[in-house]
Amino acid sequence: MPALIGDPSLVYCDERDHPHADKTIEAVRCLYEFFEDIFDSQSIGFQKPSPDFFDYVTSRIKDFNRTEALIIGDSLNTDIKGGIQAGIDTCWVNGGAQISPPEIRSTYTITSLVELFDICLPLM
Repeated sequence: MPALIGDPSLVYCDERDHPHADKTIEAVRCLYEFFEDIFDSQSIGFQKPSPDFFDYVTSRIKDFNRTEALIIGDSLNTDIKGGIQAGIDTCWVNGGAQISPPEIRSTYTITSLVELFDICLPLM
């Protein structure tokens, strides 16, 4: 979370093997300039929620500290589960009023990215 304050290191990670991968990546292309790096499972050889995926990504972020990071994702089974297994706080973007199973509990749950301000502002 503090990684979002001050001079953050923002990275984008995506799966290249899901049906809408190309559309998703194209949709966020306009945001690429804000990210320090972009990782996709096909290029690195590991898929979320594999710990190897998160180890690969975090090892390439300068001065990465798991206690100062936040994984924001919309998939419980890949983003959130992987973040939990990697020991990193997670924020689940639950846009569809889904119910989280008891074995996958995100640190935070929001329905809109605007709600990230409520999470991050108290840390400033």
